[in-house]
Amino acid sequence: PVGKRGSLALLRQKFILKTVNAVITDSSVSKADIIQHLGIADQKITVVPLAGNPALEPAEPAVIRAVKKRYDLAKNYILYVGDINYNKNIPQLIKALKLLPSSTQLVLVGKNFYPHDIPEWRWIEAQIALSDVSAQVKMLTDVAADDTATLSALYSGSLCYVQPSLYEGFGLPILEAMQCNTVTVASNRASLPEVSGGTAQLCEPTAEAFANIITEISNWSTSKREQVLREQRKWLKHFSWQQTAEQTAKVYRQLVTS
Repeated sequence: PVGKRGSLALLRQKFILKTVNAVITDSSVSKADIIQHLGIADQKITVVPLAGNPALEPAEPAVIRAVKKRYDLAKNYILYVGDINYNKNIPQLIKALKLLPSSTQLVLVGKNFYPHDIPEWRWIEAQIALSDVSAQVKMLTDVAADDTATLSALYSGSLCYVQPSLYEGFGLPILEAMQCNTVTVASNRASLPEVSGGTAQLCEPTAEAFANIITEISNWSTSKREQVLREQRKWLKHFSWQQTAEQTAKVYRQLVTS
């Protein structure tokens, strides 16, 4: 439940949005949600996609080795970067480890992957205990968002990046993983199919589905992996901050001249 404060904030947002001439959002899914939940007319809303951090790029093998050594990472690890909110669906990703070889490691990168008294952390802690996979989970809380060299190496060195979310309005880490030439896995929910353009490996947001796809990826031939990565690189050309800026400016110009 959102509570009284959340409900009041939503009412205030609805009231303010009734007075605007245009709304910019980052995905068609978000646009549909704005229409449905906030009552904004379709013609007022423009979708302007975001883009990943341009400083994230494939890391050199020596840098990957150094980062793996620094954090004591396994040869085959699955990566997740982000928060621990309920919609991120982290417990199901943890549960997937139970269905994978014990040598498989899950690396969780984000400032909130530490013990604290909130429901989301308790769910994560409980799932690790229930699945008995504590030895396979590595949590990195000290990787700063602007430490692009380390982030690039973490993405580049992984078997795959997984976005297990039940809901995302956009899903930037998908693009960032692609920029680092990393195979991406995502749930087939909300904006993730849209943002990945069908080049991510999509599945139901369940432990069993994640485990099945990760197993498939681990058995891919070199040519199959390169084919998928090539498709991802091609799709990435749809996103850049230059395009985001130009499309945003276009909305403002239309407002000024209308």
